[in-house]
Amino acid sequence: LKSTDSATSARKLVASTTDALKIFTLPEVDMELEYPLERGPLMMSPVDEFLGRPSRAVWREARPRDVKATLLIDTSGSMAQPQPGMSVSPNEMAQVLAFVLTNSFFNHNEARQRLGFDPAEFEVATFDVESRTLIDHESVRKKDFRRERFIYDMMHAIHAQGRDTK
Repeated sequence: LKSTDSATSARKLVASTTDALKIFTLPEVDMELEYPLERGPLMMSPVDEFLGRPSRAVWREARPRDVKATLLIDTSGSMAQPQPGMSVSPNEMAQVLAFVLTNSFFNHNEARQRLGFDPAEFEVATFDVESRTLIDHESVRKKDFRRERFIYDMMHAIHAQGRDTK
């Protein structure tokens, strides 16, 4: 593949993953029904009302779900060698996955902030003999956080190391 083909494919994958995240964390409509409640202007279940169980509802402004996600990447020596029948190593697949997911979370957080909501919190960490966190939940909230620098550093940090455990 040419470099431009790879970049186009990566952009499409990031865009579709960003869109998929909306299902979990961004409301699709402006209002949502809160039910069941003890009190409220809407009676949703006459049977529950008669039996004295919560049966009322109220319309409220929809809010995104609070999210904390962690991507934990194995960088042990066993990740260095391609599996039989594969042309790329598990480590290279982990790099692509980390690139796509972090870009998708960044895009998603930009959309949340444009709507006036707090960002979804996520972190990326590697584990092997010397585990380390590359980005933590608090870093995502900082205004001076540099997306490009983080992705550059992350891609260099995700490499198989240590001894192969096979």
